Amino acid sequence: MPSCLQKGGDRFDYRGYLARIGYEGSMTPSVETLRALHLAHVLSVPFENLDVHLGQPISLDPPAWFQKIVLRRRGGCCFELNGLGEGSISCNVKLKIPGRASISFALDPCLPVDYTFANYYHSHSPDSPFAQQCIYTMPTLTGRNIFTDRRLKIRGDGLRKRFM
Repeated sequence: MPSCLQKGGDRFDYRGYLARIGYEGSMTPSVETLRALHLAHVLSVPFENLDVHLGQPISLDPPAWFQKIVLRRRGGCCFELNGLGEGSISCNVKLKIPGRASISFALDPCLPVDYTFANYYHSHSPDSPFAQQCIYTMPTLTGRNIFTDRRLKIRGDGLRKRFM
């Protein structure tokens, strides 16, 4: 199992993360592994903005994402979900594909300061849809379940249902 440091110097607990997303597949660096990890992540960890409505700040600290999403088994907002997902692959940034050129994810890193304004806006502005309503959404293999305020929408396989 690979081991690496997250931003901030803490070790990323792969075993805990993989258990949280229910992933038991290959860890061989490949496009297939990356796709499988991504699918397991999005099907296991919901997007939610409940902290915004509980008056809790949205942290831009990687260990806080891990604590919330993996250890407390919560979902998170885009900054938290994408940050945790990026942390899960940051040690394997180059994927060697047999017969093809290397695919590199070595883009200029984004730092928490790059997200500070957007994070504050989305969690505090009355113009932000995330501040206007509670959102909890989870993709499925065939669609998506969406809970906003007091409405549940279930979509998939041509099905569209609303519950109040």
